[in-house]
Amino acid sequence: ENRQAEIRNRGVKSSWDHFTGEMQDLRKRIDKTGGKGVVFLTEISTSPTLKAQFKELQRKNPHLQWIQYEPISSDRVQRTAKEVFGQTCVPVYHLDQAEMIVSLDADFFGSAIYPTSYTTDFFQRRSQAKAGSPLPQLMVVEPTPSLTGAWTPDRLILKSSQFPSFCQTLWQQLHGQKSENENHFIQQIKTAVSSFPGRCVFMAGIHQPDIVHEICHRLNFEFGKKAVAYRLVSPSSFGQKDLKNLSTQLEKSEIEALFVIGGNQAYQSPVALNFGQKLGQAKSSYRFSMNED
Repeated sequence: ENRQAEIRNRGVKSSWDHFTGEMQDLRKRIDKTGGKGVVFLTEISTSPTLKAQFKELQRKNPHLQWIQYEPISSDRVQRTAKEVFGQTCVPVYHLDQAEMIVSLDADFFGSAIYPTSYTTDFFQRRSQAKAGSPLPQLMVVEPTPSLTGAWTPDRLILKSSQFPSFCQTLWQQLHGQKSENENHFIQQIKTAVSSFPGRCVFMAGIHQPDIVHEICHRLNFEFGKKAVAYRLVSPSSFGQKDLKNLSTQLEKSEIEALFVIGGNQAYQSPVALNFGQKLGQAKSSYRFSMNED
């Protein structure tokens, strides 16, 4: 068990009093500069609460930076979502409201890239199902076995290279078009879609190509009711570009205070950035994490 249980200062046990004292001194300094040189580095988050908190911080300190980074980029999700919804956004699914979920290589039970709320919402929906009423239907298409696929008998194994053609066939058959590749699994999806209008969710795996993500977005737009099956969240700062900018600021000793919340960017960042070594060039730095690593 390596769960963090105490505050440490340079590896030595410290106290909340010492930490809050430092924060009070830091606040006095940054209030004079509007947050210049203060950076919060977090994992990618779609939490509306966290977003509102940072918005309030930036209102009071306009120069404060919030950078979100993960080694697995969500650029493909955002790019294809913009094609469909007309805005740069990330879809967040309401699995506690969905009557049918189609996972196209999206292992939302077993992969850390998905919010833990997906698992919580799914099982909450199952527990709320009344006796005798059908459980929410989960249909999984995947190239290799996953935790998500293990939870349903409605599972289809496909080669990764077959996903684009499968999705195109799915789109055609859901719209009554003739297709060369008749598929019994798709017929099951078609039946479920007609049974649960507005409460269907289609999820594409992060590694799937653009065409799979775009079709999923379009199917959600058409068969999933917005604010019921999903919502759209506008991202803040994403990707390696911001991490590179932060790396440059660290080199120039421009960072007054760096707050690292979650993740381990010293190990997850590109090797060429040498980010782990540059972290020590911040005038002060603080890390918040459940685990010590």
